Amino acid sequence: MLLPPLAALIRAAVDARSRETDVPAKGARRHGGIPLADAFLIVYFLRPDGSIWEVDMEADKAVARPVPPEQHVRLLAAGAKRYPWLAELLPKVPAGATLCPDCRGEGEIHPGPVRQIHGVVCPHCDGLGWRPAQRHDESSQLAAVPHGT
Repeated sequence: MLLPPLAALIRAAVDARSRETDVPAKGARRHGGIPLADAFLIVYFLRPDGSIWEVDMEADKAVARPVPPEQHVRLLAAGAKRYPWLAELLPKVPAGATLCPDCRGEGEIHPGPVRQIHGVVCPHCDGLGWRPAQRHDESSQLAAVPHGT
């Protein structure tokens, strides 16, 4: 559940996009949300209650399905590029975090020889631009200790 101010911002954004005709805007609006990202006519959107959904705009009935929680951060990071106030929902940078070397802290990568205006959300940091500090693997440490000493 989102805080009322964020829910109100989402409702206002849905209303503000009411005249837009692009596929992501139409798909999200049809289900009462704002578009976060899209890929091959699949639109990912956020509803005022905080739930994230996907809808296949090519399907006959365009039925919305909930998005698994493990994809939420990546989609919110993508959506925060269009709606900066969504950054409030992203994890805060923890102590010891490092800049993502794959996207150089941008949160997106630009595959191909020509840099596009918008890249692809970095799959290595989920679009955050940073990675948490590496933890030592205790199981490998235990395996290195001789048994019986």
